[in-house]
Amino acid sequence: MRRDRARVAFIGRLRTFVNSQSIGHELIVVIVSYLFVFAGAWNDGLVGLIPSVFSAAIELIMAAVLLLEIISRLLFTTRRGPGFYLLTGLDLVSLLTIVPALTGFALARLIRLIYASWRTAVLIERLADTRNNALYLVWMYPLVAPLAAALLYAIESQSQHPAIRNYPDALGMTVGYALTLGSVRPSTYAGNIICGILFVAGILCIGIIGNTLSNRYDPQRADR
Repeated sequence: MRRDRARVAFIGRLRTFVNSQSIGHELIVVIVSYLFVFAGAWNDGLVGLIPSVFSAAIELIMAAVLLLEIISRLLFTTRRGPGFYLLTGLDLVSLLTIVPALTGFALARLIRLIYASWRTAVLIERLADTRNNALYLVWMYPLVAPLAAALLYAIESQSQHPAIRNYPDALGMTVGYALTLGSVRPSTYAGNIICGILFVAGILCIGIIGNTLSNRYDPQRADR
């Protein structure tokens, strides 16, 4: 009897949490998706770490966690707009990329890097907006740059004359374009697009952070 009550209470709390549309729920969803994508990039040899049985096991574990999160989302979410089905569909496609036999989903491994980068950036922007603190945008550098570097490395490694020969080179280039115009250009058109987006996003983040810091020490603000 107590077990039944505890189970009903747990399901009720889970249903409330899933439908709360809070930053906490969004944070869990994005972190699970982010870690799964990063583990997959590691197992694909795109993050400078040697793929191994351990990396394959980590990817499978994160895939299982992501599957549980998707199931809970499908069971308990009450408001289901187009965005709900789009995100759920993308997560399901991401799960299919762990099956080696599905070679047709090779492109999806790159798409999920873009997807994870976008969702992480959106979450960081939401946190900055909710907390009314633009300094949260600084987290885009340590969180989004590694995924963008893995995507850049995957694209550049297919070029006949790659400007990037390993993951550290790609990470250095993404950070460089996020902070400056960069000293070396990618050799592919897609690589230039990625670095261009990082450059524009970096300018916006630096401008917003600078404006936030200047407003913090605004004398008129202190008199209010």
